Amino acid sequence: MRCTVALTALAALATTALGRVYYEETFADADSINSFVPSKARDDMGAIKLSAGNWYSDEKNSVGLQISEDARFYAYTSKLKRP
Repeated sequence: MRCTVALTALAALATTALGRVYYEETFADADSINSFVPSKARDDMGAIKLSAGNWYSDEKNSVGLQISEDARFYAYTSKLKRP
């Protein structure tokens, strides 16, 4: 019984250690927003921009996507770097 529990715990740890990151974006440069493609499903899509927001501790490391228009639909895609 102890052996079964130990093997189950070992198998659980091994599977979590083999996780992969399929998409990661750091927004390190201003051109990183160009990798996002807006959907053509609607004509009234809102625009996105890069911003650190109003409250941040480090402006360079806090940059992310910000929706820039109220009451709009947003649908953007970006290709995975690893399929």
